[in-house]
Amino acid sequence: MHNIVPGFLTVERLSNFNNKLLTTTEYFTHFLLVNSPLIYTIYTNQFNTQIFLFSYFLCGFFQGFINTVLYYISDILFFGKLVDVNEWKKTKFYEIVVYNTDATYLYVIGAMAYTSYTVVPKSLQWTLEYPGYTISSLQLIYLFFLHDIFFYIIHFGVHKIRCLRIPHLKWHHECPFEIGNSRCAIATEGSEGLLRDLYSATIPTYIISYFHGPFYGYNWILYYSFYSFWAMYIHTGKNKYHLIHHSNNSFNNYGLYYLSDFLMGTLKL
Repeated sequence: MHNIVPGFLTVERLSNFNNKLLTTTEYFTHFLLVNSPLIYTIYTNQFNTQIFLFSYFLCGFFQGFINTVLYYISDILFFGKLVDVNEWKKTKFYEIVVYNTDATYLYVIGAMAYTSYTVVPKSLQWTLEYPGYTISSLQLIYLFFLHDIFFYIIHFGVHKIRCLRIPHLKWHHECPFEIGNSRCAIATEGSEGLLRDLYSATIPTYIISYFHGPFYGYNWILYYSFYSFWAMYIHTGKNKYHLIHHSNNSFNNYGLYYLSDFLMGTLKL
């Protein structure tokens, strides 16, 4: 049960994360760029407290709590035991997974959500006003299908562009399911992971906002929780669909939910 305490909020992890952020130019630059909307609104005196609290605390910290519990559930449900942390630490993937996790919940998801309320054109912006059961449900359904399409496009591109394929295979495909369990889902180079795993789900919300009214922000937490657990499941090695993609023949099954692969003729079961 100790794994339910979010690792990204422990003193040691916070200290290590801050040291990396302050001493590594790449990480610090990334932090500034991703959080530039927040910095801009503070600078121009347009800062919105309600949106900040929702974005960074609910979408960030709270989502981190949810995912920590989901990892625990995933370990128990699919393996009958918790991940062996000592064995996991021996792999070359451990540190990048830890950093990606910490960055995601400490500022990346919050920055993404804050951006979706403040910087994008008004026709694409999210809303905190509940649109009603019907519209809310339809938005979740649209997001489910659109996310699969955008994830497929980005993931397919990563595999076909040589300079992206090599680091993708090195950091993601080589991650050992039998040791890392579902944590291999975020074993990836940071920028690629941000684009493939987060913005592939964010871009569809803007499309939904444009054609179907403002996207309801709380739907994001609900959907991202579902997506996170699904990503954990398919990276346990228990899902044959995604296991085929991670085999030596990684030219099939690029999508998330089978649909895009079926439409594009790359589905292999």
